[in-house]
Amino acid sequence: MFRFLFLLFVSLSMSVQAGADDARLCILQLQGTANLKTQSASLMKSISDECIRTGACVVPEESSAYHYPANVVLSRKQINAFKSIADRFNCSHLLMGRIIKRQKAIIIENRIFNKNDGSIMYSSSSTYSGEEDPASAAKYIVGRSILVVTNKLPKVLELSASRGTDDRCVSLKWSENSPGSRYSVYRKTGLQNPYEFLDTTGDTDFCDNRADAGIKYFYRIVPHSGQVQGEPETTWGYIKPKNPRGLKTDEIVDSKIREKEIPATPSELAKQRRELKLMEEYYESYFMMTFIFLVGKMYVNRGDLIVYRDFDRYTLDRPNKTAYFYKSDVIIRFRSERFFRFVRDIGWQSIQEHELLSRLAHNGVAFCVRTGEVESTGPDGITRFIPTFEAAGFATEYFRDYRDWKSNSVIFATNDKELDKKIKDAKKRGY
Repeated sequence: MFRFLFLLFVSLSMSVQAGADDARLCILQLQGTANLKTQSASLMKSISDECIRTGACVVPEESSAYHYPANVVLSRKQINAFKSIADRFNCSHLLMGRIIKRQKAIIIENRIFNKNDGSIMYSSSSTYSGEEDPASAAKYIVGRSILVVTNKLPKVLELSASRGTDDRCVSLKWSENSPGSRYSVYRKTGLQNPYEFLDTTGDTDFCDNRADAGIKYFYRIVPHSGQVQGEPETTWGYIKPKNPRGLKTDEIVDSKIREKEIPATPSELAKQRRELKLMEEYYESYFMMTFIFLVGKMYVNRGDLIVYRDFDRYTLDRPNKTAYFYKSDVIIRFRSERFFRFVRDIGWQSIQEHELLSRLAHNGVAFCVRTGEVESTGPDGITRFIPTFEAAGFATEYFRDYRDWKSNSVIFATNDKELDKKIKDAKKRGY
């Protein structure tokens, strides 16, 4: 079976000035280098036979001297020369080609000249093995060329894919210009990876329910009319990633059973005292912490807030008073003037900012609402969509899971109106 691997599609003017019934395709002699004369002659003989069989094109008996154009943009001299050939044989279009060898592969190049607008309207390149049946190659070349000049080559139009709007599958939709076509669906992850075949369908939609949530997939839809391949189209899409599991407030409280850390050296003790002195200025009262967690528990149990902890790292956007906390599967944005007043006081106390904030970020607990997702490309070249959250409140301690945490915790929070607005907005967006 002859296999075409179309490497290049150029469509400078796919609209045919003459009507489909007026189109007359003349096929010029295939040009070949000296070492490929046998393959060239065999293929040209098969093309002539296929033309006669279909009755839809003509191979002039008179040998026409022409030079296969190196570029798809023609000079005025080339345009006039091809128009003269077309007029001589009463053709609206000319199919010209050459067969060449690149490394170990034999390449067939084809171009179609449109006399009405004086341009190369279509160009393709395909591989060919001299050991394969030339009749199959000829059938494909002639059949595809006829579809091109009659403007019936199947195309994929208006291709779209769902991008985080569907949590069941990546939903692909397109329209067609040639009813009755079939479509092969291909998919890959990462721009450098090869496409894999998924399925063939006669519909103009496809639901990829084998896709993993949060992975960015690239899709290629290839139309077919019989055995002739049309013009494909590509796009990308993804399934909305689910929220990573959050903690219940009881899980947080029940873990707080440890004693204080005892410094091992005098210098560590001095460092701890200096940092604790700053923390004490921001501690909430025992009763306030009890009230905050009771209210927070109501929001969490109702599903309005999701709780995360154990953050790997943080970054600060100081001009906008915004902090970002990161885990492997979540990104949390937190906007709080009080938090940045605390950061300011760290500097005033000559405390190592990064050491203290890294400690507090790792020990911190964020009460969040889902806001969307962001792209992140890993070392494997695969792009993933990481869920993003907005923190309505952030609680943290100097001593992780300290049994007297209610008297030794700091709360940074937004006001109730802002929290309510974030929750309502997240609900509207389907999070």
